[in-house]
Formats: sequence, C-alpha cells, structure tokens
Amino acid sequence: MKKKLLKRIFNLTWLVLAALLTFTACSDDDDDNDDDTIVLDGTYISGTATGGESFIIDAKQMVEPSSDFETKVERDGMMYGIHYLTAGTLMFKEVAGDAKISYGVSDVATTTQTEETGEPFDFQRGNLVEDGTTEFTVTEAGLYYIITDKTSSTFWVMKINSFEISSTTDEATMVSGSTEGAVFELSGTDLRGSYKVRINTGWKIIADDIPFGGTDFPEDGIRPITSFGGSLSALTFDGSDIAFTPLPLHLTDFTFTWDPSIKGIAGITGTTTDAGERLPTDYSDYLIGFIGNAVMEADTSWGWGNLSYENLLPVKNGYIYTWTWSDVSIADTTDGRTWKFRKDNAWSFTLGFNNVTMSGSSAADFFAGSDDGNFGVATSKVYDMILEVDATSDTWKLYVAEEGGYLFDIWGLIGSATPNGWNDPDTEMTPNIDGTEWTWTGDLIEGEFKFRLNDSWDYQIGDDGAGGAAFSTNATAWVIAAGDVGNYTIVLDSETPDITITKN
Repeated sequence: MKKKLLKRIFNLTWLVLAALLTFTACSDDDDDNDDDTIVLDGTYISGTATGGESFIIDAKQMVEPSSDFETKVERDGMMYGIHYLTAGTLMFKEVAGDAKISYGVSDVATTTQTEETGEPFDFQRGNLVEDGTTEFTVTEAGLYYIITDKTSSTFWVMKINSFEISSTTDEATMVSGSTEGAVFELSGTDLRGSYKVRINTGWKIIADDIPFGGTDFPEDGIRPITSFGGSLSALTFDGSDIAFTPLPLHLTDFTFTWDPSIKGIAGITGTTTDAGERLPTDYSDYLIGFIGNAVMEADTSWGWGNLSYENLLPVKNGYIYTWTWSDVSIADTTDGRTWKFRKDNAWSFTLGFNNVTMSGSSAADFFAGSDDGNFGVATSKVYDMILEVDATSDTWKLYVAEEGGYLFDIWGLIGSATPNGWNDPDTEMTPNIDGTEWTWTGDLIEGEFKFRLNDSWDYQIGDDGAGGAAFSTNATAWVIAAGDVGNYTIVLDSETPDITITKN
C-alpha cells in the first residue's frame, strides 16, 4: 500500500514539474513573440495600436535652429518613422544588442501650431519615462509621423492628414490606408510652377524649449523639419523646389503613396497626371504697388512698414494685364536697400526679381538684391515701368527704362525707301499682343529697307536671298524698284523670322 502511494506521489510530482516546465517554455515563447519583429538595434513602438507588432523608428530627423533658417542638420539621437496605427495604445522600447529598455510616457499634451505653417495643425508631445508603465493612447486610425529625441527624452506623434502642395496650398488627403500601405489624392489643383511638399501644411514643428546644442547656436531651440523637396520620386528634407511645367491652362492631379517597407520619407512617393483644362486667371482686381526701403518718395525711403507705394489696378487686353508707372525713383542697394511688388497692401502675394522676366533698355540694371529675391539696382535712378502678366500661362514680365530709353522691344523699318531714310529713329511697327508679329502700313519710295530692333544695329532682319527673311548683324536689304513705288502693308514675324509684303 505504501509503495503504491509513493508511486502515485512520484508520478504526480513529475506531472507538476512537467506542467511548470511547459508553462515556463510557453512564457518564454510569448516574450520572444513580443519581439519577433525586432531584428535591429533602435527604438520601437508596439501595442494594440500597432496590432501587436513592433515598428521601428529609425530614420534620421533633420532640424534647424530657431534663429537660422539656412542651417539644416541631422540631430544626433533624433529619429522618426512613418507608420499606420489603429486606435489603441502603445509603448516605446529601446533595443541595443540583448539589452531592452521599455519606456512609458508622461506629460502628454496636444499642441496646435500656428507658426511656420499654412493652416494650424495639431500634434501630440510628451516625455519618455524609462521603465514607465503609462501607455500612449492613439485615438483614431491613420498614418502617423512619430519622432523620438534621445537627448531630451521627448517624443512627438502627428497624424498625417494631408500632403500639401506649398505653392497652391491644396492638400492631398488619404483615400485608403492600412499597415500594408496608404494612398493620398488631390484632384484638380491649379499648379503653375515649382513647389515643395508639406505634411499638414507645416514647414516644421516648433520646439524652442529644447536646446539645439553645440557652440554655433547656444541660445536656440530646435525645429524638426516637416517639408520636403527634390523630386516626387525622391523627397528629401528641405530639398530644392520641385520643378513643374504644366500644360497651358490645365489642372493637375496628385497621388502620394506610402510603402511601409521603405523607412522614413523615402517610403512616400508622388505622381502627377493631367486633369484637363482650366479657365485663365482673372487679374482684374489685383491692386499692385511697390514696397521696400529702396523705393524713394521725395528723397525719403518709403520703407517696409507702410502701405504699398503707387497702387494700381491693371489694364486688360485679351489675356494680357498691364500695370504702368512713370518716374519711379529707385535707390541703390547700399545698406541692403531692396524692393518688391505687393498686392492689396498685404504679404499673401508678392513679386520679386526671381518671379519676372526683365525687359526694356534698363533691364540689365536690375538683379536679385537679397536672398529672398527682392529687386536691387547698383545705381540710384528714376525709371518708367510696365508690369505685365499673361493670364494663360501666369508668366510675369517687367519692362524698365530710364528717360530716353525704351520699355518694349520694338521692331522698325530703316532704309532709303522708308519715311525716315537711314536716320534714327526707325519707322516703328505695331506689335500683336505677345510681340511676335509686327505690322506697318505706309508709303515706300524707290530705295531699300530692312528691319532693326530698338533702333540698334545689333539685331537686324533682312532678305535671305531665297524669298524669305534672316537674322543678321549686317542684313541684306529688300529693294523697291522705281516701278514698285506705292503703299504697302508689311507683316514681320520676328520669331521665325518671316515677312509678308503686300502692295495695296
């Protein structure tokens, strides 16, 4: 009887030990499963908001100091990731070899940022607490931009609501998304030229209370950058403007796609497609004037703090709008004096040297007088000016001339057959709207004629000897014989060039 009892106790003991071993093994397996997606050193997030998976935060975040917009650096220990999260909670974990440190969160707050942005946008910010137990709560599903800063033990979480086209302020919003990928779309934006891409309309996140560090900007805080340039296929932090040339009078569609297998902003790629025709811009109500400390009124600088100087509404001719000013006094760039055009006495629309094509006899006087492209001149002078925009392409020209100069390029006839002979000035022709076709009607006498640009021998059009016209600096003249004297209509195509001579 005792032997049977001992045998039962022995067997029961082994069963208990086996159960304990099995439970321990399962627990070990469960711990390993928590980290089954952790294969590299770095910072991870995991929890119900990640579907139980571990997402790495491993792309280097670029920042700028709060007082210098030119300096852009990757901050040591500051990383970011772009991940799709569902409503739920998550924790942070730092992995270095076999060592794993868990982080809870504290002091989590929502910030609405209104500076360095188009429209206000929200993000959450908090502190990382080593071995803390408080989880971060994700309130709604979506694609998120997550930053961690090891130096300050700070984190930021921002839901990506849109990718904005900076020059139009139109936004591509999410049409589909999951942990497998996401798509954002924008339909029919009126994009006319280069641009950058901004997350949620923001150029950067302001964190001025976190020291930038180093010796160059000891008093500065940091500003993580959230705007991108370069190209749609390879977006980079604060890259160069993305070049774009639309079809005339056409709209554009944008699609942004997120690939979770590629880390950081490299996982976001964009494409454009033509979205059909648009109406020309109506510039009729554009009240434009001068602003800047290079604009002079009675020998006194107009300055940057006043209403715009000499505001005008345009004159419309077809799709061409023009603003005309006479005797505008512009000072040289001594002491950094520059100027620009401004609409409606506000800063929402301005034009500088980089926004216009210069023309006229004094065009060479003007240059970009500042880093942001304001107009500058080397010598103080008084100018006549015509500002022109073609509403079909939204391209701007500025014609400038001193007294005695010319604003527009003008083709004219010169020669013994013309009313003024070989003398200056030439017999001026009348241009079409875009200045590519010139017409003159009048009497030609026996003699010869050819064409000059702006009363100068530097640019001529003459007979090519084969029934057409040719550019030259010493052009061959057409001949009017004694029997051909009479009244003529002459049409000159100054682009090709080509000529039509009709006797009336």
